[in-house]
This record gives sequence, C-alpha cells and structure tokens, in this order.
Amino acid sequence: MAMPTRYKTTSQPIASYDYNDIAEGTGVVTFYAGTAYDSSGNEDLILSSKTFTSQSKVQRETGDTTTTEETAAFVFEFDLTEFQFPRTLKGRAFLSCSRHFKNNTAGLHGFYLKAYIQKYDGSTATTVGSAREPTWTSTGNDENEKNLTLMINLPQTLFKVGEILRLRITGNYVNAGGASDKDFEVGCDPEDGDGTDLTPSTDDSTTITKIKIPFMIQI
Repeated sequence: MAMPTRYKTTSQPIASYDYNDIAEGTGVVTFYAGTAYDSSGNEDLILSSKTFTSQSKVQRETGDTTTTEETAAFVFEFDLTEFQFPRTLKGRAFLSCSRHFKNNTAGLHGFYLKAYIQKYDGSTATTVGSAREPTWTSTGNDENEKNLTLMINLPQTLFKVGEILRLRITGNYVNAGGASDKDFEVGCDPEDGDGTDLTPSTDDSTTITKIKIPFMIQI
C-alpha cells in the first residue's frame, strides 16, 4: 500500500489588534523624536518606534527677529526611515511634548509651537495635516514653559515604498513691538534627559517628544 505524501506547511504570521483598533479600522504606532550621528558624522533628526538614547536632549535655537510678519523662526524636522511597504495613514495623530519660549527683550511679542505631519519623497515635503497651540503673549523679558498635546487630523494618505514620514516642528513668532532676542527649546530625548531650560529632573517638563500615528489596517 502506498504511503500518503505529507507536506510541511508554514504558518502565516497573525497580526493582532485590540478592540479599539478594529472598531476604528486603524492601528496606532508611537514614534519618538531624537538625534543620532550618521555615517558622515552629521547629527540627524530622526523618528523611531523604539526608545533610544538621543545624542541631543533638546533642540534649541536662539536669535534676533526684526520682521513684523508672523514667521516660523525655528524649524526642526524629524524623519522616519523610508517605507519598505506601502502604508496608508488616516485618522487622528497625537503629538505630546514640552516647549520653552523666552523673550530676552522688552516689548509685546507672540509665540506658539506648530506641528506638521508631512510626506517626504526625497526632494519635496507635502503637508498631510497640522495643529498648533494658542499664542502665548510675552510682555517683555519673560519666559513661558508648557506641556502640550496637539491633535492632528490626517485624511487618508498613501505613503509609497521609498517615501518618508516627517514630523516638522516650528517655533512661530509674531512681532508686535520691535526687535526680539529670543530662545526656543523643544525636547527630543526618548529617555527624558535634561536640556537647558527643559529639565525633567527638577520640574514637570519632559524632553520626550512622541507622535502617535494611525495607520489603516486590513481586517
């Protein structure tokens, strides 16, 4: 009697989602902002789904602004690695971070942080969604620190293979009373180390900047 032929089969990976993922049709992934040196010795601003020790604990800029126009005085752009498979974003993204503004001159000035989710193809960045905090008004020679949560609405957006998800953070300035010498600091350490003005070890700020991104899932 002939013996039956047996074939070995390989089990397929099974993705697991919680009830809210299934109800919303999205799977949320948390990315952390930080910095690291690359192969050329340049310090890159990066996003990672894993926590790591960031080379810099904060991104900090100082400078004078004389324009009377509203402007993004400081810009920080954190990039994820290129997508290896197509991914689709849709839903609400949530950014949490701390920021510190300081106005070192007299006069009335406004400041606010704004965050963008962008699709970057290596040459052009296209904004998918954005959100901002209310304007803080400085009356001169003062400073303000705040823990923020921003909700960014993302329309259904396809990221192709090779495209990059970018988190763009700007420190925006509204000049209403002459030139301003100012400082802006935002955290970028997944392990919550101390910066210059943001010092989690001694106050209630954080240097952890993280963004929760909703990806569409196939059920």
